[in-house]
Amino acid sequence: MYVIMALLPILTALVLMMGFKVAPGKSMLTAWIVTAFSGFFFWKMNLLVIFAASLTGVCKALDIVLIIFGAVLLLNAQRKQKALRAINLTFRDLSPDRRVQVLLIAWLFSGLLEGAAGFGAAPPIVASFLVGLGFPALTSVAIALMGNTLPVPFGGVGIPTMTLQKTLETELVQNNIQTEQFFAKLLDTFTAISGISGLLLPFGCVVMMILLSKKERKIRSILEILPLSLAAGLFYIIPWRITAMKIGTELPSITGTVIGLPLFVFILKTKWLTPKYIWDFPENERSAPSETADEDRPSIPAWKAWMPYLILTLILLLTRLEQLPFRQWLIQYGAVHIKSLFGLSHTAITFNLLNNPGFFPFCFIAGYLICRNTKETWKERLKLIPSTCKQLSGAAFAIIMAFAMVQLMIYSNNINPDFPGMLNCIAVKLTKLMGGCYLVAAQFLGVFGSFFGGSCTVSNILFASLQFNSAQILKIPADVVLALQNTGSGLGGMIRISGVIAACAAVKIDKKTGDVLLLNLIPLVVFSILALLTALFFC
Repeated sequence: MYVIMALLPILTALVLMMGFKVAPGKSMLTAWIVTAFSGFFFWKMNLLVIFAASLTGVCKALDIVLIIFGAVLLLNAQRKQKALRAINLTFRDLSPDRRVQVLLIAWLFSGLLEGAAGFGAAPPIVASFLVGLGFPALTSVAIALMGNTLPVPFGGVGIPTMTLQKTLETELVQNNIQTEQFFAKLLDTFTAISGISGLLLPFGCVVMMILLSKKERKIRSILEILPLSLAAGLFYIIPWRITAMKIGTELPSITGTVIGLPLFVFILKTKWLTPKYIWDFPENERSAPSETADEDRPSIPAWKAWMPYLILTLILLLTRLEQLPFRQWLIQYGAVHIKSLFGLSHTAITFNLLNNPGFFPFCFIAGYLICRNTKETWKERLKLIPSTCKQLSGAAFAIIMAFAMVQLMIYSNNINPDFPGMLNCIAVKLTKLMGGCYLVAAQFLGVFGSFFGGSCTVSNILFASLQFNSAQILKIPADVVLALQNTGSGLGGMIRISGVIAACAAVKIDKKTGDVLLLNLIPLVVFSILALLTALFFC
């Protein structure tokens, strides 16, 4: 009964969004109500605890909402100045082939955004870029989420994997395991499992796009892009793995793009491995816009259009590298700390306001001062802020309610130390059911934590200790189990509720959230199986 009641909020949200096409905000609100009901009657949480835990989730959601707001605000500023046209022409000049553009944007460029910002900032930006290039909105969101999965565990300058390591420190000490040696082995195992299975990820993005199109010649179009897709995968994954092993967890996702993108561009310039046939969507072929039309002509040069994103990436790097003092300064002087809500434990909240990518004033200022239209007054420019708030209001409410529900489920672990909370109740039951097939469960828990908890970081916080202890009991190599936890947490980004909502909102297809979830279940299963098969070689 307890397992059923723990699963009920999740099933409620999924059925409403995917089965009845209910808006994400209403679906998540209903799921939160179901969670509060389960917490009150089955986990004996009083009303004050339910309110405090939910409010904690609301406060934590504001960080994510602010990141999305900053990304979409800058995007809207760029769109208003027709700067996106200049950026799109940059990609189009490299190759008019949509398959190559997917490899450039949804794979390589997305890795840079994820590595620098993390926390769901990349998919909305990537999806918007693809739509600006003429990709269908639904396809753009699906492949933006899919291409973003490998960089996630090292995203946000390595925060998810560092969180996993910090979560396990106590367990390792208690089991007399050398932490540095174990983490080195874990990184080796994780980058091997995730890297080998992820090698086909850029190819998978292209396949997804082709299969979703109405274009004929599908098989041939897929086969002829395979060599270039594998090259794009190798160019990213090799420096990604070497950086993780030799330098640490902070920079792999960034160096993968910094090294891989120039190599890929070089391949395009030499025409090596590049298909001769130019693939495009049939609707674009029928009504291709004139490059010389006034409405299509960029109002600014390409370097000015790119400048806000280059500044964004540079500042994110400078403010996240622990070797530099800027990150500590921003955390020390720009953070708001709330020790507890209503005196209840486990309700501490920290707002790293000045270190939030969405807060940086240059997100708005750079978009207008560098790409400004001199005919506009500041009053006209500032109107973009309320219009962006209106655009994101539905998605913001859905994300807030999702975090409130998840935090309520997490807090249920603290009510009775002798009885597992909602999420752990599901995890423990799954562990018992899988038994000798626990490796399947290990990866599934990672996916589940990311899908419902909203990030790879949250997934690792929730399940890293449980995974380690289960591996110890079942005599399975702990580094393999935890590598699958981290890999699954990254792959779960394909269907992460908050990420899907945010990406759909960025391209204005809010009612297609359920469709995106269903579409991405297929590649999620495929790449989960690939990772699992790779992991079997390490057991």
